[in-house]
Amino acid sequence: MVGDIEQGNWRDVADRIAAEIRAGASRLDLTQVRFFGAAGVRALMKGCEARPGGVTLHLSCAPVVFRALQICGLLTMGGLVVETHADGQAPPEAER
Repeated sequence: MVGDIEQGNWRDVADRIAAEIRAGASRLDLTQVRFFGAAGVRALMKGCEARPGGVTLHLSCAPVVFRALQICGLLTMGGLVVETHADGQAPPEAER
């Protein structure tokens, strides 16, 4: 996904995430997301409801996504593995 995940588009994003998961995706690439606030978290959580039991979703994320998930305490949520972003570097917050 590219761009912002915000109040105006979170439902569409949640639907897209759910569709990807139902189609068998186990990885989501959010490395190109520029804005990810409460609506982004809501979209991710709602989309993840489509996950079959026991399926782990691997999430590659931009620092802004990592930070929002960290603040919400979701980095260690069962069934979700938050990974480094696309350039192979750990998000700066992960180094603390």
